[in-house]
Amino acid sequence: MELQEDNSLTPDQLRKFKPFSEFDHDNLMRVCAALEVHVESPRKRIVEIGSTDPMELFLLEGKLGLEARDGKKSVITSDSESAELPIAKMRPRMYNIITLSEVKYLLVEPTLLKPGNAPAPITSLSPEQNTPTSDGYQVDILSDGGAYQVEELEQAEEYQIDEIYFSIGSDLKNDKLPLPSLPDVAVRIHSLIESESANAETIANAVNSDPAIAAKLLKTANSPLYRGTSTFESTQAAIVRLGLGTTRQLVTTFAMRSVFQSDNPLLNEHMNHIWKHSIDVASIAYVLARVTRGLNPEQALLAGLLHDVGDIAIIAYAENHPYMLANEDTLATVMDTMRSEIGSMILRKWEFPNELCEAAELAEEWMHPGNINLEYADLVILAQLHLGESDSIEELPPIHSVPAFSKLKNQALTEDGQLAILDEAEDQISEIKQLLTA
Repeated sequence: MELQEDNSLTPDQLRKFKPFSEFDHDNLMRVCAALEVHVESPRKRIVEIGSTDPMELFLLEGKLGLEARDGKKSVITSDSESAELPIAKMRPRMYNIITLSEVKYLLVEPTLLKPGNAPAPITSLSPEQNTPTSDGYQVDILSDGGAYQVEELEQAEEYQIDEIYFSIGSDLKNDKLPLPSLPDVAVRIHSLIESESANAETIANAVNSDPAIAAKLLKTANSPLYRGTSTFESTQAAIVRLGLGTTRQLVTTFAMRSVFQSDNPLLNEHMNHIWKHSIDVASIAYVLARVTRGLNPEQALLAGLLHDVGDIAIIAYAENHPYMLANEDTLATVMDTMRSEIGSMILRKWEFPNELCEAAELAEEWMHPGNINLEYADLVILAQLHLGESDSIEELPPIHSVPAFSKLKNQALTEDGQLAILDEAEDQISEIKQLLTA
């Protein structure tokens, strides 16, 4: 946000704040004369958590980040409803307040919020100072050299990442983060199957509207994984063989490829990497579900395929934020930190079963105890550890050390520390991969 160069304060600017909204023109003019507009550059802390200063902070222009003691973060912009009131009003202060852009703000004595009172203007720190003013605000102004300049350079990337966390977190909270949509063909199939008039013919007509998915469904029905004694030559016959539930899950699975794409060549490389990793995890999860009572293989396939779906929203966000595009480490850090929360939110938006939402949320919670029996989240965890890879930047624990492993009936391991049961099912895993990549 580019700030206006004029630092004078007008009655119209004050009137947008609710405490001043009922002031008459004369009182507003007296308040304007008594206040100073403070200007601060990005990535400076202007309020420290725990401080008890009496001043009220009003945001005129720009963007502020609030960070609570528990690490939760939010963003307030000058054009938001939250900015109509004093920022972080409680005492002691419950938040660190950091400038996420250039900002203009006011420091207002409480007595000034009553008509007719006009205290002297409040001053802020000068560039030469590094101690709090009498109002208790500490603006971390860094000098042109020495240790302060080094501190700013060291913290620059951290603040840049914090700004991204603030922005994405705020957009999530306010339902403003663009989330990918469930592909149309999957939506149509879901709706038809839920309707009372659903039958193989109507479902086949809907599937045939997407020839690529129809071909994949037919190929799957004729694969060694599903084929009976005869070969199917029509989509309708394949649906009868598979059943409506399996058909719905497989159509959704095949439709997901279109979600893992970006028009930006650099970001599309990330998408392709995520898609390949997701196929590997999905194939293993499918095989594990086939030998686990109570788990549906097609549901496990979807759980594996969508466990990193949160990365899609983050990559889409990165397209409009050049800093993330230019810095691979920053993009990786943001995805590692936020993919689980965003992924589960996407799946809930798509109205997927809670067990799939949990699989995305817990996919990298290696030590999650869960229930006594294996769950879909456990399959995703085991699949990643068996592969020895995940999109997490943390070091992976040994597969035998996680709670999910203790729930397996067959706990045999190979010399390389992988699940022996999966080594024995290489052909099945390969077949699933071929169906997903065809």
